[in-house]
Amino acid sequence: MTNQEKLIFIRKLLNARQKDLARNNITREFISMVESGKRNMSRDVAIDIMRNAIEFAKEKEVELNYDEEFIARTKEEDLCVLCEKLPDIKESFEKCDYIVNFGKEQGMSWTEVYATKKKGNIYVVNHEYDKAEAAYRKCLNLIDSIGSNKLKHEIYNNLGLIKDRCLKYYDAVMYYQEALKYCYINNDFIKKDRITYNIGLTYYNIGNYEKSMDTLQLLMDDKCEQTSYYYKGNMIQGVILYKLKRTSEALKTLLNLVESRNLDNSFLIRAYNNIALCYIDKKEYKKAEEFFDKAIETAKETDRVKHEILGDKGNFYFELKKYEEAKIALNESIKISEEIGSYKYQLEGLKILYEISNEENNEKEMEEILLKLLSVANNTSSKDEVIWAMKRLLDLAVKQKDINKIKIFNDYIKD
Repeated sequence: MTNQEKLIFIRKLLNARQKDLARNNITREFISMVESGKRNMSRDVAIDIMRNAIEFAKEKEVELNYDEEFIARTKEEDLCVLCEKLPDIKESFEKCDYIVNFGKEQGMSWTEVYATKKKGNIYVVNHEYDKAEAAYRKCLNLIDSIGSNKLKHEIYNNLGLIKDRCLKYYDAVMYYQEALKYCYINNDFIKKDRITYNIGLTYYNIGNYEKSMDTLQLLMDDKCEQTSYYYKGNMIQGVILYKLKRTSEALKTLLNLVESRNLDNSFLIRAYNNIALCYIDKKEYKKAEEFFDKAIETAKETDRVKHEILGDKGNFYFELKKYEEAKIALNESIKISEEIGSYKYQLEGLKILYEISNEENNEKEMEEILLKLLSVANNTSSKDEVIWAMKRLLDLAVKQKDINKIKIFNDYIKD
């Protein structure tokens, strides 16, 4: 539809007269002239008219599922919005291809960018990270061919998230820094906060606590205390204090955050989890178990952080030599991690399960765990994790005097 056709469509949908939308410096006469084709309207005016329509719909208690830019958008922009709203499932691929082909027929440039970006998002959801990365790189090439910087901050952020999930933290930081650069170029300061937070969190994952604290402090200094990023940044700083063995400071920070009731559900769960870790450090094990249970109780089955809590709780039981309880928590953590494509807690959980099997002298189970760990490590392309598993498989082969396995594992490690 043209802008003129959209205006008529919205007015008829609301059963509104022209004068009903004539408010906030928009006259009935102007609306009439636009509808009759005698006048054009600028993008800003089209947005103002749509805001009037939304206001009218609220007054009449009519449901209007269109945003304020609906009338103002071009056909190409409508197709791009349609792409963004497609669900992140494989069935959307066909619609993406249709939009790309239709856009090319109409001489549109951006439809292919948005469709390719959507495909990248779908690949991420399905843990096909190599395909997702290829799709996002294609997006960047398409945007360059258009001669624009639009969307680059979002795409570089997505590339950073992929590297983050694959435990390639230095690559992740590089992409996040690029995303941050384009936030300033594109004047998108809402996404700037999220990306800055991602950088701080990735430095934390690397173990560079000083850079993490500095990055998060910049974010917190830039935001008032009421914003979600203030509390998220504060929580990570509390966790870093725990990592630096400043347990009392960490516990105070995290307990204050919980009492403030300003954390969303996933971060409240993480706060409970980290409070539990602080109590372990203070050897207050009943308190630790209490907060682990609070975290798990708060987490939903589909919550992306539940596997983290179960992993940490499994490690807690392992340290207490409660091996059966540890196995239950760790196996559930690994299962959820597999479902959501989180490699970090799969690897950490499998390593602890290996140590338990080693303590129990269960060689068959040790080998099974190491082979599974090797498979996960290969998915992340992490040489350190692969060598960790291979060395232990070699030790087992030597212990079992299996000449063939000794040669295979030894040759691999040498290479």
